[in-house]
Amino acid sequence: WVIETLENFGVLDQFEIIVAAEDVFYTKPSPEPFLKAAQLLDVDPEECVVIENAPLGIRSAQNAGMRCIAVSTTLPPSFLKEADVVTDNLNEVLDALKKMY
Repeated sequence: WVIETLENFGVLDQFEIIVAAEDVFYTKPSPEPFLKAAQLLDVDPEECVVIENAPLGIRSAQNAGMRCIAVSTTLPPSFLKEADVVTDNLNEVLDALKKMY
């Protein structure tokens, strides 16, 4: 499903690795999906930033020791306040990343 969706949007080639629910034993809010991605990318979890749109994903990122930018495209910001930064849309994510680093 993930591969098909990324292909439909024409962005599949933008991702070096993809970790989906079927690639892990425990899904969100477990940190396993994000830790597996970091491992496959050979980077420390502390160097990662997760972009999420749901509370379980935010909790998963935090459980992995990663920073998190939430995008309020599916839920209001009040549901996403546990993230390090909450943005209104994907266009604001780059600005949030620049402020983080």
